[in-house]
Parts: sequence; C-alpha cells; structure tokens
Amino acid sequence: MAGPGDPRRLCRLVQEGRLRALQGELRTDGGCPGPAGDTLLHCAARHGRLDVLAYLVEAWGLDIEAANRDYKRPLHEAASMGHGDCVRYLLGRGAAVDCLKKADWTPLMMACTRKNLEVIQDLVERGANPLLKNKDGWNSFHIASREGDPLILQYLLTVCPDAWKTESKIRRTPLHTAGATMNETAETTAVSPPLWMQFSVVMSTWPGCSSKNMRYNRHPSSAARQEGRGPLGL
Repeated sequence: MAGPGDPRRLCRLVQEGRLRALQGELRTDGGCPGPAGDTLLHCAARHGRLDVLAYLVEAWGLDIEAANRDYKRPLHEAASMGHGDCVRYLLGRGAAVDCLKKADWTPLMMACTRKNLEVIQDLVERGANPLLKNKDGWNSFHIASREGDPLILQYLLTVCPDAWKTESKIRRTPLHTAGATMNETAETTAVSPPLWMQFSVVMSTWPGCSSKNMRYNRHPSSAARQEGRGPLGL
C-alpha cells in the first residue's frame, strides 16, 4: 500500500480533488514524477482540479511547462479533456499556447478531439494557430472534421478561412475526413437527418464544394483509415 508522500498516493489525492489531504502529505518539490513522467500538475489538469492546479503552481512553484515522456504539458492535458477553467488558468500563467507533444500535436489539436467549442475559442483567442500541422500533416480543422461538430467547423472557418486548404501526407483533405467519418458512423449507428443536413450546410461553405460535387468513399483505403487514428493522438 502506498504510504504518505508516495507518488501514487499523491496522484490519487490530486485525482480525487482532496486538496487538504494533499497539503498535509506533500513534502518536497511537489512530488516525484509518476511512471509516465507525469507531474502532479499533469494529473490535476487531466482531471480538471483547478484548486489543486493553482495550489501546486502558486504554493510550490511547479513548472507549468513540465513535459512528460510523451512531451505533453499540463495544457495538453486540460485541453484534451475539455477542462476550460484549467486551460484558462494555465494560459493566464503564461503557458505556451502552441507547445508540441509527441507527434507534433498542439493543445488546440487536442481540444479539437473533443466537442467543446469554448475551450477551442479560449485557445484561439490566446494565439493558438489552427494552421499548424502534426506529423501526419493534419491541422486542427482536419481533426475537427473527423469529430464532426458543425459549430466548431464553422468557428474555425470564421477565424481562419484558409484552414480548409490542407492535405495530409497521404493527400487526404478535411472533406475526405468528414465524409469518411460520416460513412463509418452511418454504417454502425442511426445518424439523425438533422446531423447530415448540418454537415451539408458547413461543407457547402467550403470553396469549391457543394452538395452536387461532394462524394463520399464508403470504403476508404487502409492507409486513410489508419492515418490520424489510434487513440485520437492522445
């Protein structure tokens, strides 16, 4: 059993949001990194524990740019889980908005794997660049197209009209990605007509695209299926 001051126990206290217990057991340096190289800040950001996050930064001076073994910063963790209050706190403390984790994913890309427009807006308003590409050649709009939230797509096009002008390393466009995703969804679930109509409206705003010239490949190539898949770049 993990005893007081043990990294596993400290991480569990952070995860559970038990700030007072954590204050009583924290000894030096804010605790040692966990097995994946996570600091307690990573844990607090991942689980949305703003009070713990603020305590560790302000009372212990922990580094908000500390990277784990995947080069994730606490901002990556907060953005990927949609914890807007933690995202805003870290940005307010000077966190680098376009820091890169393994495979060149930015916090904005991580946020685009979730359907949380507010977090995406917070990052963009603090300077996040939607045009940056990860190692597979995907930018944030490409990733958002895979997730398929029309409001997020419309927002990214509003703040960055050229975001759609991108191809992955296998020359897959956001439109290919959105179409393939809708086909996969349609094959496994009942997709409501309103969702399809919303996609059509958004896609019709992309230059050169209309309901007449959109075609969806029902059987994307194996390379296209694999690219950008896995655990959503997390």
